[in-house]
Amino acid sequence: MKVRGPDLPEVAELVSELRDRRDEALAILRETESQPPSLEEVKSMLPRGVQLVCYHPRPVPFAVAPISIVTNAGKFYRAYLTDLARSLERQGRGYPLLTDVLAKLSAGGLELKIT
Repeated sequence: MKVRGPDLPEVAELVSELRDRRDEALAILRETESQPPSLEEVKSMLPRGVQLVCYHPRPVPFAVAPISIVTNAGKFYRAYLTDLARSLERQGRGYPLLTDVLAKLSAGGLELKIT
């Protein structure tokens, strides 16, 4: 874990405390990242023309495709909502298929409708 900040005594003290409690700090960060996004966050990430139908995040681990098991819900939802926006904006080579993105989000409990 890298920590940067201005060369001030308060910052040095915080960095020292973070180093002393490194494992605890990392556990808190992992737990926060792994939580599914809130309904408000999901709505804020939806591209124009996409309407939320329902959102019932599944408990992890959950299967998304025959070979995908999700163990970090936060990364899953945020990555696929980002892929959704990219797919809608640039529909072309190098971007995930819109149908695949929607199917995976639906498997995770987030049903959307493109308007």
